[in-house]
Amino acid sequence: MVQGILISLLNPVLALILSGLFLKLWLERPAHRHILLFSTGYLGYAAAFGLQATYWPLGYPANGLLSNLFLLYAYIAVIHGIMLRRRQPTPFLALGVLGALGAAGQFWFALVEPDMTGRIYAVNFCYGTMMLVVAACMYSFRNKTPVERVLFAVALTIGLYSFVRTIGVSLMEGHIADRAQYVGSLTWLVLNFSAAFFALLFALTLAYMVVLDAMQDLRAESMTDLLSGLLNRRGFEEHGRRALAHSDRIGVPAVLLICDIDHFKSVNDRFGHVCGDQVITAFGRCLGDAAGGEHVTARIGGEEFAVVLAGANLKTGRLFAEAVRNACSMLRVSGLPEDCAVTASFGVAEKQAGEDLTSLMRRADAALYEAKRRGRDRVRSAEAHMVKTGTDDSQPLSSARTGG
Repeated sequence: MVQGILISLLNPVLALILSGLFLKLWLERPAHRHILLFSTGYLGYAAAFGLQATYWPLGYPANGLLSNLFLLYAYIAVIHGIMLRRRQPTPFLALGVLGALGAAGQFWFALVEPDMTGRIYAVNFCYGTMMLVVAACMYSFRNKTPVERVLFAVALTIGLYSFVRTIGVSLMEGHIADRAQYVGSLTWLVLNFSAAFFALLFALTLAYMVVLDAMQDLRAESMTDLLSGLLNRRGFEEHGRRALAHSDRIGVPAVLLICDIDHFKSVNDRFGHVCGDQVITAFGRCLGDAAGGEHVTARIGGEEFAVVLAGANLKTGRLFAEAVRNACSMLRVSGLPEDCAVTASFGVAEKQAGEDLTSLMRRADAALYEAKRRGRDRVRSAEAHMVKTGTDDSQPLSSARTGG
């Protein structure tokens, strides 16, 4: 008797602990709603198995029907959380149809033609198929991480095992007609222990994934400049070297731009540091929008920014710089008079064979210095390219404006 009670409480107690674990993780990262879904999903799982273990509050068989509703929520919440984390659509229609079929089977074998084996098949086939659905969705994820591959394998295993376990145990033990015959049977033991094992395995994989996400976010934050929203110097050096190495591997050119907001110190002196910060933010947004998400864009210090354009040659880099220079003049910054335009100077250098990021930055920086020396608000190319082509680069591609 005591042993049976302990086995019955195994799943609800374990699920409550796992729900609390995810709740704690969510409280640390409240913006990530998928973690809260994991927590409430396991809470529903605990309620479902708790209702199956008792006759309270509705008695048998109504408790079993109510248990199925909690179990349905548990599966849908966890699956929705997995899809939400990846910003992928949740297959609510498929899950709803499966849930309705499972509930109909539960109702039929509980009240119309009472049969415990029928109820076991209805429940296990319903939720086993749900796990196969989420496994199919995860299979289509692009660039799956190692932990996502493990989660996919666990979901697929649980889905397939639900069918094998149900059919195998049923063949071994034979038909079970009612609850009294079910409790304490081989089927009851296998279902309880396997449910607890897979619930724990699935939760630990989810928790590991959440922790890895948090570590990755912290690493990204350590490489991000909070004011501009772009990479900081550390992030630029890591991602910039990676981008140049990738360009070398696939045999395409790469260009580095270094740009500097003109007369930025006077902006701070005349209009205050708050206005200066807003200029940095506005310029960073302008540069980031122009580069898009496929290029390395960073604020590398003070009012200085850098962009690595992979797959671009020097001409493309100059055109990009001119486009940003022109867009910069259209910026409107709170606290800055309308007649005081934001301007910037640009140095552009194309990567040469065997050149590393440090050398490339040195040449782009020299071109930037030349643009500053010649009056600011203009684009200059690195001298090494000019020697090869003989291009007259003493003036910008478009008419120069006087800096602010």
